[in-house]
Amino acid sequence: MNIKLIRIGTSQGIRIPKPIIEQCKIEDELDLRVEGKTIILQPIKKARENWERYAKKAVAEYPEADIDDVLGDEDFADWQW
Repeated sequence: MNIKLIRIGTSQGIRIPKPIIEQCKIEDELDLRVEGKTIILQPIKKARENWERYAKKAVAEYPEADIDDVLGDEDFADWQW
C-alpha cells in the first residue's frame, strides 16, 4: 500500500486507514522504532491484557485452588499497577 506524507505543523505524518487500525487493534498509542531505513509501528500491549481470560480459565480448570496457595507471601510492592 502506498500512502502520502501529510504536513502536520512543521512535521509530517501519515494517515492509517481505519481497516488497518481495526485489524491491528490499535487504540490510542503506538510503539514506534526505526530499524535501518524501516519504520515499525506496533500497538502497545497492556501489561495485564489477558489476565481476566486466563484467570477464568484457571478457575474453571482448578476450582479447588486458592490464590493464596499460588502467591503465598508475595510482596506486591514491585508490581506495576
